Amino acid sequence: MTPNDYIKILAGFLTILLFATLDNAISPLVSVFRDYYQVPLESTLILISACTLGFAVGLFLGPAALSSFSPKALIGTALIGVTLGLLLFVTSGDFYPAVFSRALLGFSVGFISCTIWWVTYHAMSGKTAQHVMLTGVMTARPLGIALGVPAAGILSTSIGWKTAFTIFGVGLIAFASLLRSSIINNPERQSTSFYESFAEYKRACSQPFFMGYYGSIFLNSMAYLGLYGMGGIWFLTFFQLPADQISETFLFLGIAEVGATFLAPIILRLFPYPLVFGTSGVGAIFLYALLIGPSFPLSTSVAIMMAFIACTRIWIFSNASHIPTIFPSHKNKGTMGTLMTLFAWLGFAAVSWLQSVLIPIWGLNNVVIGQTVLLAVSIFWSFLVHRTLVFHAESA
Repeated sequence: MTPNDYIKILAGFLTILLFATLDNAISPLVSVFRDYYQVPLESTLILISACTLGFAVGLFLGPAALSSFSPKALIGTALIGVTLGLLLFVTSGDFYPAVFSRALLGFSVGFISCTIWWVTYHAMSGKTAQHVMLTGVMTARPLGIALGVPAAGILSTSIGWKTAFTIFGVGLIAFASLLRSSIINNPERQSTSFYESFAEYKRACSQPFFMGYYGSIFLNSMAYLGLYGMGGIWFLTFFQLPADQISETFLFLGIAEVGATFLAPIILRLFPYPLVFGTSGVGAIFLYALLIGPSFPLSTSVAIMMAFIACTRIWIFSNASHIPTIFPSHKNKGTMGTLMTLFAWLGFAAVSWLQSVLIPIWGLNNVVIGQTVLLAVSIFWSFLVHRTLVFHAESA
């Protein structure tokens, strides 16, 4: 690996980690933003929904932008949006301008994220560097939750949330700029129309079992990522934890994410795939249902959340690893993987908004019940797809 490879790996990893921090740090700080903006507690979740939806839109449009602009130009333009979004967020005293600023931040980082994937597959010096870069990209988000969110929460309660978010925002801008500078040569691009750049998505959507596979990912994310979205309200409502202690609990949730991410491929090698798929899916439903109430002390509840996250990460990894089996006729498997990320983030955006609307009407407990039902539907829907296409291939 070359020195430039190390720069790309470090810059790409920290860019995603810092964005994951800025995106997820809202949840443990819901009481802080409620008091600052003078809005209902549940309305603060719109800040999460706006950022996540913006990211999903930017990620979707990213391939089209890369067909028209160089990676360096795209990162440079996106950084303008990141800077403006962060400035508006920390200077605005009104809620809806803050919502817009979060959407702008997510939208801009969506383009940067797409460029990071381009760097991973097209700008590394060899297979070893590419593998290390891919590992960094895949582990950055869970490490952002494990390390960045607790740090942001503790800093916000000690030096103020505006200062804390500014620190992480400046770091994001700095490392994204470093990534941009590490791209030495811009590739030659073929002239591609706006319509042609989306033709790959259209072909992917025409695949058999597309709706079953990605519909289950969407619903699963509404429960899995929805837990992160409502986590702050959940701990505040049931255990009356202050913002700094809620932030500390996210450390344990992030540890579960990171651990499961590394253990998943090992587990899939050691045990039959149908057993891993079924156990992780059913286990996730059972564990999520235990959060209704809850009827357990804080430490046990956190342990249940950690176990649920571990089961879900294993289930998601097993789904992703079988994209070639489920969609054998689609040549560009990278597009199918991108769509998996896209549907997951759309599910997160949708559930964060729904939580902000439904928690005041239904109550938090009934929302948890609803998300448990969505989780069960997603696992069963995915099971139907895997029973048809995967299980017989694994046993053959």
